[in-house]
Amino acid sequence: EWVVALLQQIRAARTGSTGRGPDHLEALANEARQLFVGFCSLSRDVFPRPQPRIADPVAASPKRHAFLTTLMRVLLPDLHPPGAVLQQARANDGQPLLDACKCVAALASTHRAHHMQAASLEALGGSAASAIAGASGG
Repeated sequence: EWVVALLQQIRAARTGSTGRGPDHLEALANEARQLFVGFCSLSRDVFPRPQPRIADPVAASPKRHAFLTTLMRVLLPDLHPPGAVLQQARANDGQPLLDACKCVAALASTHRAHHMQAASLEALGGSAASAIAGASGG
């Protein structure tokens, strides 16, 4: 949680329309993002095993879902909306976008798509249950 708080504080401290802060703040942001990429690489094996016979993956593994939702809350501002993200990457440093893409790749290699979709929707303020229903066609 402290890395999440640090990244959110750095994002809030960036000044002006450039989206950049002082050099020392940018250096700290780069290091914090690298640590965050590492957190995204955590294997799903570090979480308690899902409870058998529970079809809803969120209910079966609530700690994993909470972890993924927290990560998505940090990642989504660096990925969405795409037009604004690309404009900022062109105008400044594209490193935040590159790091966010590394995070998504790491998450995709260790977590199932429906878990990531449910966490993303919840991070955006939606319900995990509707994300799972939409993914399963029901």
